[in-house]
Amino acid sequence: MNLTALPYGNAKEQQSGNGTWTFTCQHGADECQANLIETCGIVTYPNQAEWFPFYSCIEGSSSPQTAGPTCASQTSLDWSKINACVTGPAGNAAEHAVALATNALAIQYTPWLVINGKHIPDQQTGNMLKLVCNAYTGTKPSGCPADDDE
Repeated sequence: MNLTALPYGNAKEQQSGNGTWTFTCQHGADECQANLIETCGIVTYPNQAEWFPFYSCIEGSSSPQTAGPTCASQTSLDWSKINACVTGPAGNAAEHAVALATNALAIQYTPWLVINGKHIPDQQTGNMLKLVCNAYTGTKPSGCPADDDE
């Protein structure tokens, strides 16, 4: 399965000159910082098997805006590489790309789950693993619950 995460949510962006962008997040600056850390984890380690555990760790943290070093250490990623993205122009450009991709989806709320190109509207109350497993075509991966476990 290919997974795309777009750490942006209901943020807004404004061009601030010299090809850079300023981001304003629904839940404030800490949310914007966490989004940038997640985005930089994804672009620095494009292999899903590497970035997803880092992303998941950030999402599960009580302080995602400061969890980068700890989550990188826990997932054996190099925080200095991710942080170079976070603090440099590459991170700003990457977050702008995430903004464009998010805006193209015309999301109405977060999280906005799209499976096989189609938005899944009942995701807010449903079991996300079950939704993904039900949409998966072919032999179900071992992580999917057996039909009688659902």
